[in-house]
Amino acid sequence: MDQQKEIADFLQKTTQEIIDGLEQPVSEIKVSQEEGVFKIHLQSSQPGILIGFKGKNLNSLQTILGLAVLKKFGPEVRILVDVNDYRKEQEEKLKSLALEAAERAKLEKKPIALAPMSAFERRLIHLFLAPDPQLETISEGEGEQRHIVVKSKIKS
Repeated sequence: MDQQKEIADFLQKTTQEIIDGLEQPVSEIKVSQEEGVFKIHLQSSQPGILIGFKGKNLNSLQTILGLAVLKKFGPEVRILVDVNDYRKEQEEKLKSLALEAAERAKLEKKPIALAPMSAFERRLIHLFLAPDPQLETISEGEGEQRHIVVKSKIKS
């Protein structure tokens, strides 16, 4: 069996075991691989508990699965867990937020601080705005208060 299939099977089995232990209604667990990342898609009639407040439970599930796959296959395996396309919807909201902050930073010519967010969310904002040569993004703050500041490179 090739290693990609072995990793996918391991993720499928381990995710199922965790979900069974949590006694949560999940109708489908699908593991796919895109751009070097194993994506675990869960479909649930009650996604709220699996996602948690601001995705904290989802992030915890991803961390647990990440540690399991790290122990068995090593650090080169990256995973992403999603429930009912929550991450995709969050990504769209973050993109909209980033573009709005970018426009404000350019228009007002002053730094625009965004609300605190997870490392994953901050990374997405940095990636969304990186192609714009008129902007720079900086992460500031510590721990739960870490956030992004969007600055215009154009001086008035």
